[in-house]
Amino acid sequence: MVKNNNLNFITISVISFSLIFGIIFRLYNLNFENFWLDEILTFWISDPTVTVSESYERHLNLEQIPFFFNFILKFTHKFFGYETYVGRYLSAIFGILGIITSAYLSWIIKKNRAYLLTIFLLSINVFLIAYSQELRVYSLVFFLTSINLVFLFKMIKEEEKKISLNFLLL
Repeated sequence: MVKNNNLNFITISVISFSLIFGIIFRLYNLNFENFWLDEILTFWISDPTVTVSESYERHLNLEQIPFFFNFILKFTHKFFGYETYVGRYLSAIFGILGIITSAYLSWIIKKNRAYLLTIFLLSINVFLIAYSQELRVYSLVFFLTSINLVFLFKMIKEEEKKISLNFLLL
């Protein structure tokens, strides 16, 4: 019984340690660098003082990505202020949520402790850290991709249960 409690303590410690470092790495020196040109354009598109249709027109003229990120960013600026750091915090939040959903995806795929390694590797991944600190769509894409894969694997598991149930009823 003591061994099981030690494993649970170790598991919780590894998860906490990795998530804390992932959060710290994404938030530390978040506004150290000034905006790059593409971040300036995203910041300009998401200006809350203009209408959504005007933001959409700006987006169509400058961006090659869907409008969804700029739309979320526009309303984030409307609620929290039109400051440069607000958008970067939004990207960092999506980066942190991406770690959590990817770890959950790892647990769904392989019901063992591989999710611990997944959390750790995603927390220290230099590219994910850098893109979580930019006012760009990349961290949102990472988060949405991982959450869509979670839903896909859950749907596949449910379909497998239905198929096996149908075979039992035949």
